[in-house]
Amino acid sequence: MHLFQYVQQLVYPFESPLRVPHRIVVVNSQLYITLNPKNTTVVLVEKGCPVTVSSIVTQSNYKDLESIVQLCKTMGVKALKFGTFSRYGRGQNLERAWELTTDQDREATELIAALSSKYKGEIDVYDWSADKVEERPIDLNHGGFACGAGNLAWVISEFGNIKPCVFLPEDRFTTGNIFDDDLLLMIQEMAKQGKTIILTTHQLELAERVSEYIILFQDGQVLTFQSKSELLKEYNHQLLVEVNVHPDDQEKKSKLSGIPQDEDSSWIMPLTTFEELMIEMRAQNIRIIDLRKREKSLEKIFLELVGEKSGNVVRSSGGVS
Repeated sequence: MHLFQYVQQLVYPFESPLRVPHRIVVVNSQLYITLNPKNTTVVLVEKGCPVTVSSIVTQSNYKDLESIVQLCKTMGVKALKFGTFSRYGRGQNLERAWELTTDQDREATELIAALSSKYKGEIDVYDWSADKVEERPIDLNHGGFACGAGNLAWVISEFGNIKPCVFLPEDRFTTGNIFDDDLLLMIQEMAKQGKTIILTTHQLELAERVSEYIILFQDGQVLTFQSKSELLKEYNHQLLVEVNVHPDDQEKKSKLSGIPQDEDSSWIMPLTTFEELMIEMRAQNIRIIDLRKREKSLEKIFLELVGEKSGNVVRSSGGVS
């Protein structure tokens, strides 16, 4: 334990005792065999580390939450938080088996309130009840406590990380395993074997790196379905050119034919205009230090497609496969 003396917070999986659900959820299936979370928790408590357990309430356990409270209490756990589950990433495989209905959510809320009162002074069971929310900071937009700590949704990303919010970046919020498999390497290896991989992700940069075919969708509606090369070619019919000229020639550059500029001061022009621009710059003795051609990213294309559908370009909760 002395190796962890400077660690402020340690998060480790307390997964299902059932092997199949465990393998669906986590990145490293071997963790099922090698880690005993119950023993680990006891060791942490014995070493004086305050332990809080976060448990996902599902259709299979929402009637039996007291057994979870009792287990945590016997291990010396300081606090217990219950959260719900939303299908996303790997969680899609679980279909609706983990999601609570409105009636089940109401029943779980009442049970958690009763357990919070019953075990007061023994273990802090965080309460979902409406009459208690004013006592702690809440997310007014969602009517719940801070992300993942109350009855907001936990998600399981395509990387196998369990996160309290879909949009938390993987590289900054990773509650996955210390040892895991690299998703990109797995995709590349399976592709070499001639296998077809369907990846659902909000990370458009990742999709642009690894995909051959792209399906962009918003609010359940398909915006486009075509090969990545065809999609990029279709939406890059105009050329984006970033031109750096000699400092003494900046004023000359500003007087060139009225070519619209992108937000980063690159020029946007039809492909046929590029040659004309070079001729004009040569004629005015404009010295070029650096010239780069840029293509629209998949994210920019997605935003354009959303704008075409809605009449304006806004960031949306869409996705890509």
